[in-house]
Amino acid sequence: MIIKSIRKIIFVINSLFIILVLIIGCIFFFFKKDFFVTGDGFIEPYDQVLVKAPIDGIVEDIYVEEGKNLKEGSPMFMIRGIDEEKDNKIVLEDYKFKEEIYLNLKQLYQKGIVSRREFLEVENKYKIAKINKDRIENALVTASMNGFVINNSELRLKKNDYIKKGDILAKLSNLDRYIVRLSVQEKDIYKIKIAQKAIVQIKGFSSYRAILNGKVIKILPEGKIDEEKSVFEVIVLLAELIQPNDYMKHTKMFPMMSANVRIIYGHMTFFEYLLRETVGGNENS
Repeated sequence: MIIKSIRKIIFVINSLFIILVLIIGCIFFFFKKDFFVTGDGFIEPYDQVLVKAPIDGIVEDIYVEEGKNLKEGSPMFMIRGIDEEKDNKIVLEDYKFKEEIYLNLKQLYQKGIVSRREFLEVENKYKIAKINKDRIENALVTASMNGFVINNSELRLKKNDYIKKGDILAKLSNLDRYIVRLSVQEKDIYKIKIAQKAIVQIKGFSSYRAILNGKVIKILPEGKIDEEKSVFEVIVLLAELIQPNDYMKHTKMFPMMSANVRIIYGHMTFFEYLLRETVGGNENS
């Protein structure tokens, strides 16, 4: 009786073991799951432009303030041109004189009366005079796209500030759509491809309602060193289109909020995963 009981126990154990092996085998060879690369990053507007001074001059008027929502073409700054090295009146008279000569000579050149060399010399002098003239004319700076005015301490201008051509006046950010800029370790970067699906969770939100879909739109080809490790920058576009003026009401999402991103690089079995990592680990699939 004891031997029979032991045999039954052994049989049950063996049966359970075989069933367990079969279950594990099925999971290993047939059950597919998503495999992903994770990384942390920050929320940024998809469209941002730096507003720059078109001429040297003095800030005569400021029509915007930080946080204001602008439409494309809205006035932002009026700049009164100035050339500290030359008398403005002389520059304007010189431009008018050289413009008249240029236009007259152009007609003669088109008729074949003057040589190309003579025409090009006059044209070059006219272009230089025009550049000098543009520096002293007033310039109205307008918004190049719809967006919010976002400044920082270095961008805040005051009336009568002197600026040079190319100086940054402000930054416009369109908050209709967002991206996440994240760092991926070098051991994982080969797994990332354009258009792969991403799952983004905004860390500032405690609820899982803050999980958003996204997709990879850019992989920067040059890495950088972060804490003695090489990382590569990947940009993920959030798939949801956030309606203008309603983004705070619906999502309460702001630029520079931190986010955790999972980029799905494969839907496969555990066997396929191990095969990929050991045999074809350096190949894109």
